[in-house]
Amino acid sequence: MKFRFIASISLFMVSFVAMAELDVQEGNWQITSQMKMQGPLKMEIPPMTVNQCFTKKNMTPDKILNNKHCEMIKMNIGSNTVTWQMRCKQAGMQMDGFGDLAYQKTSFNGQFKMMMTGTKQGAMNINTQLSGKYVGPCKK
Repeated sequence: MKFRFIASISLFMVSFVAMAELDVQEGNWQITSQMKMQGPLKMEIPPMTVNQCFTKKNMTPDKILNNKHCEMIKMNIGSNTVTWQMRCKQAGMQMDGFGDLAYQKTSFNGQFKMMMTGTKQGAMNINTQLSGKYVGPCKK
């Protein structure tokens, strides 16, 4: 359950950043994330790859911020970079994180770091490497 929540936070973050009026190609994107946890529970989670359809229609704040457990605290958009800070709270846990992405029209690379508190095991750091690439039009 905890790992599913962390994975969903990573996808939420990528979706939110993709929506941020960037010069990126609308369509089907392949997104890969690799998580490493440090602290009492040290582990490396195998890379996860998902396909996500990004369009201006489905990347609106009301669709993306439907996650009642997270809030974006700060976001800065540069010419080809995005940085952000966010906070998530669920089931007595709090996760504070920050990240950055460098992007081009059809690809991105970045990282996302979170500190999780409120777990039975104690505080944990979660480092996620992210990459994405445009793979074609969205399937209908």
